[in-house]
Amino acid sequence: MYPYLLLTIVNMGIFSKCSDYILKDKPNVIKLFIYSSDMEFKINRKIKFENLDANTAKNKIKQVDKQRAEYYKHFTTQSWGDRDNYDLCIDTAKLGVVRSVDLLEEYIRKRIK
Repeated sequence: MYPYLLLTIVNMGIFSKCSDYILKDKPNVIKLFIYSSDMEFKINRKIKFENLDANTAKNKIKQVDKQRAEYYKHFTTQSWGDRDNYDLCIDTAKLGVVRSVDLLEEYIRKRIK
């Protein structure tokens, strides 16, 4: 539901690993980093959407975050999640998912005007 909303606003979207780096010199690109600083928030979402127990969810989150960081570092020589690589970083644990999407929508609408 939400990716469709964002794609509707911008008419095109690339949601991929390293896309901020790949498109860094392109005009009219909005580079976003969406994350959660709260492990409990991430665990609860993982439990809800993947039907995992808390320990398995936590281990999976740590493993995936480590893989993402290594992948990003390997292909870009930069640090994954470094705020200097993005136009906007949003911590979903602070706002919740729905309010984060609302903020993204408002930001994108203002940027494309």
